[in-house]
Amino acid sequence: LLLCWLRSLTPVTSLSMLLGMRSLAAALQLEIYWVYKV
Repeated sequence: LLLCWLRSLTPVTSLSMLLGMRSLAAALQLEIYWVYKV
């Protein structure tokens, strides 16, 4: 039961990780942009 639940949860976890990485990259780009703008 636990394994099945874990398996169904895996895509959600990977998706949230992907979104987190993308938002982190966007924040880094924004920070670099602000630094070089000033």
